[in-house]
Amino acid sequence: MKKTVIIIIIVLGVLAMGSGIYFAWRKTSSILTPPLGSSIEGGSFSVIETDIPENLALKMKILNDQPALNYLVFQDSENGESIFYLNNEGMILKTEEDKDDEIIVQEPIENIQSIKASADGKRMIIKSGDLSYPNFVIFNVEERIFEVLPENITSVDFSPDAESVAYLKINGEKSDLIIKNLINTKQKDINIISIYQKDFNLDWISSSKIVLSPKFSAFNLSSNWIVDISKKTINLWGEEAYGLITKWAQNGEIGLRFSSRLKGREAFLNLINIDGQIRANISFLTLPQKCFIADPKIYCAIPNSIPSKTVLPDDYFKKAFYSIDSFYQIDVNENSLLEIFTETDPAIDAINLNLVGDKLYFINRYDNGIYSLEL
Repeated sequence: MKKTVIIIIIVLGVLAMGSGIYFAWRKTSSILTPPLGSSIEGGSFSVIETDIPENLALKMKILNDQPALNYLVFQDSENGESIFYLNNEGMILKTEEDKDDEIIVQEPIENIQSIKASADGKRMIIKSGDLSYPNFVIFNVEERIFEVLPENITSVDFSPDAESVAYLKINGEKSDLIIKNLINTKQKDINIISIYQKDFNLDWISSSKIVLSPKFSAFNLSSNWIVDISKKTINLWGEEAYGLITKWAQNGEIGLRFSSRLKGREAFLNLINIDGQIRANISFLTLPQKCFIADPKIYCAIPNSIPSKTVLPDDYFKKAFYSIDSFYQIDVNENSLLEIFTETDPAIDAINLNLVGDKLYFINRYDNGIYSLEL
């Protein structure tokens, strides 16, 4: 058996001069490489050259009539696929192909901060109101009802099976991590653990693990924490980093980790495992929010260029920087990179990607349109 050849690569960061980093791949080259001095489960990554299939029929459509803040895709066994979204006025609408958008909830929700969809597309968590004291409600698109969550909550996420939510609730000088069952409403809420921290974001990545992470910035050195639900323990998880962002596959087995040097001078994108350890380096740069992780395939919108003085991730989320993206499919098992869409007209700055069936959905930040890309 041949020895594994470990290739050391320099992760392309925000070092590009002038027009920045240009991605015009027709074939792959060292997409994933193991970190120095470590091994990868099942052996090494081999590089597979992947040409664009000549017969690949790509179809991109814009779906919504009004600008969308965010969306979810709901699959009904009787009526098929529907898209629900919130517009700029805070109304909930439903859009279907070849139909006018239908207003589902006309009473606007004011000062919307974020929207998070469940994995099954049946519910969305809506965060709104005051920045310091937000309100959280859950909208059930199947039954078209609101489910109110308690006051003094700072962060919420759905369980991977979409049957529960976990939330952080302020309790004096600390925050309680609590789990609420959405299916069995008679079941009492479960208090998992209390922590002396009030500004964590919450990601429920597997049936037994919740990741807590501080607000990300290239100017803040931060760490993630892992909560074991069954053991009711919390431990430091992964290394400290500036600009730290993580995002996970729905099975919680792999994720993407974005980090940077102080003030965003150089940025890195890594593939990580369930323990938060770097499994491989990635030789292109994008933000985790511009990817959908399906395991073993990852779909990413990759900026064609990044100006040299861009501070990531801060400038992107402050909307000081808009990208023009190309879409690629990465196969983690085969270490292959497939170009799936590289047109620049219309300009696409894709965020909040979601794969349902053979369609990749996303929000285009240029027009707040909900787009579908048929693969």
